[in-house]
Amino acid sequence: MLHTRIGQGVCRDTTSDLSMCVNTDVVSWENTFEELGRDYQILNLVVGKKAEQSANRKVRIVDWDRFRKNGDNEKEYPIKDNGSWCKKILSDVQKATKEIEWTDW
Repeated sequence: MLHTRIGQGVCRDTTSDLSMCVNTDVVSWENTFEELGRDYQILNLVVGKKAEQSANRKVRIVDWDRFRKNGDNEKEYPIKDNGSWCKKILSDVQKATKEIEWTDW
């Protein structure tokens, strides 16, 4: 075990620090070896809980090349009706979109 207090004179280095944690799932600590001019070293204590729900998320990924190919067939310029043009664009986006389960968070 690494020491967290530097001994002075005839005293040896010790690990006199005590951290008690309750009602937590994840606890870890590390010695940063920073002293700030004293005989104690700074510790980094990480406390947390495990996720109660799955970290899997459903994400939508748009294949923009496919979107462009879908839209190239029907170019209507100038745009006569904004509402129908927007619906067409949204429809093309939906056709080029696939939904997957993402686990890498």
